[in-house]
Amino acid sequence: MLRASGMLAVSGKSALRAPAKRKLVLQDLRSRAGSPLRWPSRYSFTQAAAPSPKHGRIAVWFDNGPVDQHIDVWLLDVATRAFTHVPGFPIAAELKRTSLTWPPDGRLVILTSIRSHDALVVWRPGAKQAARTLLQLPPSRSPTFAAW
Repeated sequence: MLRASGMLAVSGKSALRAPAKRKLVLQDLRSRAGSPLRWPSRYSFTQAAAPSPKHGRIAVWFDNGPVDQHIDVWLLDVATRAFTHVPGFPIAAELKRTSLTWPPDGRLVILTSIRSHDALVVWRPGAKQAARTLLQLPPSRSPTFAAW
């Protein structure tokens, strides 16, 4: 039986789940077998995850909840079950105004708010640092977005 509790993302034939605080499981969708993963971040909660457009990697966003307004982003290689830290994280960010996605070109794109300023954070795999730029978006913007 596949458990949907704590489902974060699906990549190929694998599902990443966070069934409890500081627990991650990579579950095979065909066999239903689950493999526990090491917790990579010093932060205690998973907020969201986004699979890359090419199967095999999942970006996972960690935080410490509403008190500590920072996000920490790690990449899970599904085949090796190994995490790598995205350079430049953690960053200060308003959790309720943050979302992440992968456009088709393979960059990781995060829209957030840093110190009450909208910001775009972009990281290209292999880059030594994520690029950040402040934006001026309409006040009624949605906390989610689509990248193209």
